[in-house]
Amino acid sequence: MTSARDAGRRYVVTGSASGIGAATAALLRERGAMVIGCDLSDADIQADLSTSEGRQALVDQVAERGPIDAVLAIAGGAKTGLLQTNYFGTVATLEGLRPLLTQSEAPRAVVVSSTSSLAPADERVVQAFLDGDEAAAVAYIDAEPSIGGAAGAYGIAKRALNRWVRRAAATPEWAGAGIALNAVAPGVVDTPASPGSSPTTTSAPPWRPRRRNRSAAFPADQSGLASSSAGSPMRTTISLPGRSSSPMGARRRR
Repeated sequence: MTSARDAGRRYVVTGSASGIGAATAALLRERGAMVIGCDLSDADIQADLSTSEGRQALVDQVAERGPIDAVLAIAGGAKTGLLQTNYFGTVATLEGLRPLLTQSEAPRAVVVSSTSSLAPADERVVQAFLDGDEAAAVAYIDAEPSIGGAAGAYGIAKRALNRWVRRAAATPEWAGAGIALNAVAPGVVDTPASPGSSPTTTSAPPWRPRRRNRSAAFPADQSGLASSSAGSPMRTTISLPGRSSSPMGARRRR
């Protein structure tokens, strides 16, 4: 069903071949949007976001296709580089595509986080992520058995990602340019990344991706969150299931 909020808009969706990414891309296409899907395979753009080369390849190939209206960073790294994809790949995607977003009349960027970000975290690892030190983050995780390896550090990567969003959203490069940057944490979802993932704060059964696709699509459309005027910081959102911390979170659950 075509929607006036999405019709004609150009969306970049990472992780579009499966899970939340595939469900979100399908929903946007149903609403009349033009979707550029990005994944390891079965996508318009094939790139491995766990590597610096793959991140640059994604940015370059999107740029070749012209202006965009929104980026939905959903890739979760179930097949390659869980930590590298979830934090460093996501940040590189958003920063690399930000110049293209400035050409849109209603630019949006959305990150899919996780309720696992609420679990206890090693602050040394979080800081290494925020410092952009990929080698140090991996080294800390490998050296501390209590973290539980990459799977155990998944929540730490998502916590760092939440902090990055909060810090970046109100800066001149994002809010100052009128680009709404937000994160959503849809809870436990039955996707290829789910088995063996780190503990979350809920014991509820996982959602099917189709039930969660609107949580990512809503803040990316033209009515999801109004852009700020240049120099006027917009309110940043980390939306969690059952919590209302912003205008977006206060809306009726869909």
